[in-house]
Amino acid sequence: MHNNTSFGTSAGQQKLRFATGDWMHLFGPGKVETRCRIVIDVSTSVLLAAQEWTGLKFEDIKGERLKDLAASVIDANDAHLALDDFDLKPTKQLPQWFTCPEQSESETPTKNLLPQPQTVCEVMMQDIVGYYDTPDELPEWIWIEDNASFSHVQNGEGGGVWEFMLNMSNEFTDVPQSLQPVFEAAKAKDISYLIFHQGC
Repeated sequence: MHNNTSFGTSAGQQKLRFATGDWMHLFGPGKVETRCRIVIDVSTSVLLAAQEWTGLKFEDIKGERLKDLAASVIDANDAHLALDDFDLKPTKQLPQWFTCPEQSESETPTKNLLPQPQTVCEVMMQDIVGYYDTPDELPEWIWIEDNASFSHVQNGEGGGVWEFMLNMSNEFTDVPQSLQPVFEAAKAKDISYLIFHQGC
């Protein structure tokens, strides 16, 4: 069992968000372990940056090598949850050697315009409420339409498109009882958006 380091704060103390220290890592089969120095954001469980000792100096670890190191530090060993076990020191400041990852020369400014990927889940209403004639007379559909952030409806065909997207970051009230299990499951799985449709 890991011996977790407490990050609680008392009055007048600043929360220790980061952790830093040395880490020995094998970057591939048949190779010797490399001495690395790492910095972890404990609050987000992310390996922020790392450097490796070349024999003459420390150099930044980037790209696939940084991902490989993170897989060992965070994914395999849960070092962010057991700082004492790995001699990692909690700190409120980033180490002096820390540098933000540089933007690749091949990257264009437009790549930074897109937000982080979101998770979307689709729900067919017939699976929830069973058969019905027209959606605009169904209480569940009326509630969904009133609370939707996006809609795709009224395409001029009987029984045609009737789709609504709800943003799960919003606060919803008076959720119909038949829909409550859907929203509870979506929150448990950290779904960003729900799309309700009728199979068309």
